[in-house]
Amino acid sequence: MRNRIDVLLVVGCLAACAPVGEVRGQDRRQPHQPAAAPAPAGNAAREFAGEEALLSAADAKARAKRGKPLREPGYLYVVTDPADAEVRVDDVVEGRGRVFLRTTGSRHRQLAVSAPGFETVEGVVELEEREVVKIRIDLPRLGGRLTVLTDPPGAEVRFDDQPAGHTPVTLRRLQPGPHRLGLVSGSWSWAGEVNVSPTETNLISMNMGGTVGAPVARPAPAPVVAPAPAPAPVPAPAPVARPVQAPAPAPASSPVAAAPVPAPAPAPLAGAAGGKPNCSAVCDRFVTAVSGSDSIRAPIRNRCRERCDGGDMRFSICAWKARSMDDVSGCMALPDGR
Repeated sequence: MRNRIDVLLVVGCLAACAPVGEVRGQDRRQPHQPAAAPAPAGNAAREFAGEEALLSAADAKARAKRGKPLREPGYLYVVTDPADAEVRVDDVVEGRGRVFLRTTGSRHRQLAVSAPGFETVEGVVELEEREVVKIRIDLPRLGGRLTVLTDPPGAEVRFDDQPAGHTPVTLRRLQPGPHRLGLVSGSWSWAGEVNVSPTETNLISMNMGGTVGAPVARPAPAPVVAPAPAPAPVPAPAPVARPVQAPAPAPASSPVAAAPVPAPAPAPLAGAAGGKPNCSAVCDRFVTAVSGSDSIRAPIRNRCRERCDGGDMRFSICAWKARSMDDVSGCMALPDGR
């Protein structure tokens, strides 16, 4: 009987103690944790540079003076939106949408991206040896443009109640349709509605010395008056022969050559020498630098005639030399020199 009890105690201990040891062992083990995923290599968010990475022509020229040509190849990768935009490098069409180039020589390359219905983006890319420059160009859609001029310049411009610079100024990428325009200069102010065209640059020209609130009228272009031709030079009269008084013949006198009449100076130079310039010719040439329709050129031509006829020589010379719309804006911004 005693032996049976000992066997039961041993068996009961084995049955009770073994599971306790297993449970405690499990309590001490930590649950399995998966290994943390490694951080992604590089920085994909900055893989492509944008339009801000392009240098201006002036900055590129300054850097080119200090830099040296590529000693080893450099690489350029351009992606565009829209995907069919034309990509030009140094004025050579390299493809559309996606372009990859391997290049040597100059490390500064002129890049131009364009597409119908979008504005053209231009700038200079700076390359490095053995490196890839990746640029994404998102072309902005074409919008309306509005040029605002005042006489005198310097008026504050507000477009849809937001500050938009000072006159003279051209506002770009505007939503076509009606908008509010405001001008303020000291105690003078004007406000009204302008309609922005989607296809051409609108022009607003205001005379702050005239009636407040009324735009300058735009009359028809003045007829072009051709300058009078220079008079032909008058030949000198032939010398009159004298009768012979002595047996020996008198020596023949040499004819006197007529002094040449100098040709008239060009219209603007005549004014610089003290005379009045040919204002019709000056203003005709001035408006050829204006981009847009005749309705845009007419008020600029009239304003040119007013300043030129009034003796503003600094403006007249500037108008004669103008070749672009930026030159026109610069001439119109000159202070009145009368």
